Amino acid sequence: MRPGRGPHPPSAAALAVLVVVCWAGIAGATTGELAQEIAGIRWQATYAEWSAAHPSLPCVEFRSASGSLLPDEEWSYRCERSRAGRVDEWFFYVLDTPGAPAARLAQFRSRLTTPNLPATLAALTRDLAGRFGSAEIVRDTVAERGAAFWKDVHRWAAGQAAILVYRDTSQSAMPPSIDVLVRHRSPVDARQRAESAPDGLAWLERSEAALDAELRRALGDQPDVVALLARVRGLYEGTEPARPWPEMTAALERVLDGAERAAGARRAPWRLAADLIANSIQVLGENVPGWDGKRAALAKRGLHWDWSPLGATWSYRRDLLPRVWKEFPATPWGEWAFVLRLQRGWDTGVGCAGGPDEFRGVIREGERFLATRPRTPHRVRGLFAVALAHETWWSLAHAEGDTYADAKDYQTGRDAARRRAISAYDEIARLAPASDEAYHARRVLGRLRLGLATNERTFFCVYD
Repeated sequence: MRPGRGPHPPSAAALAVLVVVCWAGIAGATTGELAQEIAGIRWQATYAEWSAAHPSLPCVEFRSASGSLLPDEEWSYRCERSRAGRVDEWFFYVLDTPGAPAARLAQFRSRLTTPNLPATLAALTRDLAGRFGSAEIVRDTVAERGAAFWKDVHRWAAGQAAILVYRDTSQSAMPPSIDVLVRHRSPVDARQRAESAPDGLAWLERSEAALDAELRRALGDQPDVVALLARVRGLYEGTEPARPWPEMTAALERVLDGAERAAGARRAPWRLAADLIANSIQVLGENVPGWDGKRAALAKRGLHWDWSPLGATWSYRRDLLPRVWKEFPATPWGEWAFVLRLQRGWDTGVGCAGGPDEFRGVIREGERFLATRPRTPHRVRGLFAVALAHETWWSLAHAEGDTYADAKDYQTGRDAARRRAISAYDEIARLAPASDEAYHARRVLGRLRLGLATNERTFFCVYD
């Protein structure tokens, strides 16, 4: 050092190297601590136990919102810890497990925001490899929401859990980060089962498929009608192309004529067959040549189509369902008509014509039906519709951030709705334990018994 002069200030390049070296050391310490915490997670600890051991960490309870969720997304409680450069989250689930229901720890997430992501990723993968062995480098897209934006994905098996470490490149990941997802197998198993189970639409399609089979047997002496029903069923199942509406309306009119010629209760299966055929007619476009005249002619016979702007198509009102129920309530066909209408939200208009709260009509009509016909062969179908309706009410009472529902509008009666949903689901589980309806019942019963929100919206109508 020359006399009278201080030391030379470090250059910009030297400062950059110093920052990287220092951060590498900090990242190593941070990632080592994180790897140790992951190794020490006590999976399936109850929320009560865990929160008692971590009283300073804030937790929130799940609130329902519009849109369907898979079981691994429908947590019950989420707890969070934030500190410089890192945010950790613990998720607790109520799943279909033996014993008394409880929210249990089944997922952990961590997000690390650092000036040097490559150094952090290298340090974290090294620390995790020291505890769980070599990582699998994932080349394919992971089956997770948003995973199309994941890069540099590493995966480890850790007993009953799986560890994923990745770099999130989506626009929502600001600032850029290294993310960690550690999930116990229980919500993964629940998700896989949910993905293979029919959703609400498939539930309706199964009912109509069952009715179709019964109609074909009942109308076996009418081969033209049976062939037409088979064509309609093939359209729904994707094995038959859509037929032009003039061809299908002509076929519909022939079936309606057959219903008029039939004697007494024999008219009922003909009319239900006509209803299925009418519901398959596709008329795309508001001003289709010839359609207005045909629509007016069918209206004179009691069948109506309404214009549906969202689908840019004409939609049949299912007029024959209430007609068959009214005229033939003591027959199996009358009960079929009732159940199909109930499963569709009772109101058969287009565009939520009866208002958004379809669950109210389903509860009113469904509970009356079940009370007066305790031995109906459709008891499980009726119970399931009623249970979903009560669960919809309970879910709406816990809505948060829902564009279409305000929770305060559904507070009155919500606790009774929860109790009645539990009662109906319990009966379904007893009557048909291997059914898809019982699967849904088991999936939500624990949450309902604990007074937690679900995300059910089957009988809440939105047309926007």
